[in-house]
Amino acid sequence: MLVLGIIISLLIATYFYQEVSSKEKKIVQEQISKVEHDFGKIFEIFTHPLEGIKSSIHFAKFNFNYADFQRSSESRNYFKNFEGAIGFGFIRKVDYRAMDQYVASQKLLRPDFKLKFIDKNSVNDDIFVIEMIEPIANNKPAVGLVVSDESRRKNAAVESMITGKPIVSLPIQLVQLQQSEPGFLLFLPIYRTPTTPLTEEQRISQLYGWAYTPLRLSAIINYIQIQNPSLTIQGISIIQNENELQIYEKNNSIDSDNFTKINLNAFGKNWNIQLKAERLNMWSAKIKATIIFLLSLMTTLILFYALRHQENVLRFKSELIKRTKSEVDQAVQIYSEQKLFLQKVIDNIPAMVGYWDKNYRNVLANNAYYNFFGLTPGQINKMTIQELLGDRYFMNEPYVEAVLKGHEQSFERELITPQGKRQTLAKYLPDIVDGQVIGFFVVVFDVTEIRELQEIERKQQEKLNYQSRLTTLGEMAGGIAHEINNPIAIIKGKAQLLQLEMDLNLKDHPQVNSMKNHLQKIDQTVDRISSIIKGMRSLSRNADDDVMEQSSVSEMINEVISVMREKIKLSGVHLSFDKNIDEHATLFCNKTQLQQVLLNLLSNSLYEVALLPTEKWIKIAVQNENEYLRISVIDSGKGVSAEIENKMMNPFFTTKPPGQGTGLGLSLSQNIIQKHGGSLDYSLLDGHTAFSIKIPIRQISGKVA
Repeated sequence: MLVLGIIISLLIATYFYQEVSSKEKKIVQEQISKVEHDFGKIFEIFTHPLEGIKSSIHFAKFNFNYADFQRSSESRNYFKNFEGAIGFGFIRKVDYRAMDQYVASQKLLRPDFKLKFIDKNSVNDDIFVIEMIEPIANNKPAVGLVVSDESRRKNAAVESMITGKPIVSLPIQLVQLQQSEPGFLLFLPIYRTPTTPLTEEQRISQLYGWAYTPLRLSAIINYIQIQNPSLTIQGISIIQNENELQIYEKNNSIDSDNFTKINLNAFGKNWNIQLKAERLNMWSAKIKATIIFLLSLMTTLILFYALRHQENVLRFKSELIKRTKSEVDQAVQIYSEQKLFLQKVIDNIPAMVGYWDKNYRNVLANNAYYNFFGLTPGQINKMTIQELLGDRYFMNEPYVEAVLKGHEQSFERELITPQGKRQTLAKYLPDIVDGQVIGFFVVVFDVTEIRELQEIERKQQEKLNYQSRLTTLGEMAGGIAHEINNPIAIIKGKAQLLQLEMDLNLKDHPQVNSMKNHLQKIDQTVDRISSIIKGMRSLSRNADDDVMEQSSVSEMINEVISVMREKIKLSGVHLSFDKNIDEHATLFCNKTQLQQVLLNLLSNSLYEVALLPTEKWIKIAVQNENEYLRISVIDSGKGVSAEIENKMMNPFFTTKPPGQGTGLGLSLSQNIIQKHGGSLDYSLLDGHTAFSIKIPIRQISGKVA
């Protein structure tokens, strides 16, 4: 048996030697073809992110700045898996006569931006400037570089512009690299038209700039070498105008042993690549045949001794199986006890807890989980999550797919539970073992009370802020009144003295009537200033602690009008007051709070009416309606939509732009009126917007018309 094995081993080794020799030649040829394909294809791969930059600029309609480029670059993830590319960026074509204007516009976005000339004396034509490139950390020296200063960069850019195709430059020294090594710039033209213009003249006139990438030759060579370890790139040269430009040479010499030369044309350049074919796996066919012979011989010997010991091995396995079965039974018992303990633990967790394997099947869940779905453990266990959730699964599917990829998920959702509507926080936690996701936990917490408390706290804080601003405004108004009341009192007194002196000493003066008119206007203006100051002090106070008292209805409304009159006038809005009440009618109320409500309604009307193109008016009307007094603020607006009407009395709801409204005005106003036993209502009155305050008539004294 041993001799027969040796003979078979010799036959196998001889056959293998012949097969390997033939296969090596075929494999080497295939690898050479693959290198040719890889090298020709690698530049084409770089155009994909350049096309992405081009599409982003077209999509932005050429209103594309550095911040847009950074966001686009991050979202498209340009800078991964492009071996040899240092970055991706944009080069703008700038008229040299507008160079200073261009630099100024860029400094508005990036104060440190400046042009970097290679030869500034050559600036007598359009310049090509690297405006932006990412990642900026690796490419900062390139930002602002005038590439049109250097002939190889400029020639490639111009050729790309004229042909409308991506073009690679001749070898250059990249400013991003400290060491001296060949690099290239790959240009892709961007035109102002959606498609590439048909004629050369149109392409030149319609050029906007270039998407470009700086490339390291060494990185490209290393990448191709790694992909093809059985071949060595000995040299690379470019044929330019019938001259051969050597750009890479390994160890400063071209090895002629197993030498192969390929030629290809890519991105406007004719490339010559010299390759050296290595033996398959660095072994010769003879060595491999010898090894096969030795392996076959060893196999024969092993089989020979294996058969002799087979009986002993089988006996040993039989004993091992018996011992293993006992250990397995013990392990199963321990597992059952631990599972029971785990079930008790999760049943006492104040949340819904479940575990699902990577095939979406339930492994375990706690009582809260069973109770929510109204199922028994036997019904839920082994169910898929799709079967359990049914039509609701599509809402959870994105989170399930993400957690099975190893990403923790968290989201809030309103659920209908036996206790009613509850706000819940769900967390999906991946179960990762040895780097692999084998399942995931689902934990659902009831956060209804927490969110309600947070909402109450937020509303209280907003209200405190609002009241704080009122208090600050009241203090400021009080200070203004204190500073102004004394001077205006002096002015009024002096005007009265002048009036008296003219009556005594100048009654026959020819201009006495004119002077009296001027003094009367001064006196009226002083009274108006006093009225405005009085209204400001009243309206800007925090009146929460004020007591109810009798207040004049006309005076209360007139003070609000005096504060708003000038602003309304400047807005081109006509204001009228329909006084259908006795001048001396009073109302038992918190005057300051009611004035704040009227001021809010008047301010809201002014904001909306001022935006109208024509018919700008506001009317304040007072009328008696059986047991109520109605104070209405009506304007020329055409009302609000049903959606806004349903929400506008809610706290923090506003239709004003950010910073112009808190959303507290109508809500607080409604609260104030309700405390007075009345109501605040919205309606359409003859097709116009109207907000009405209704106060019980029992709180009114005096006559109401």
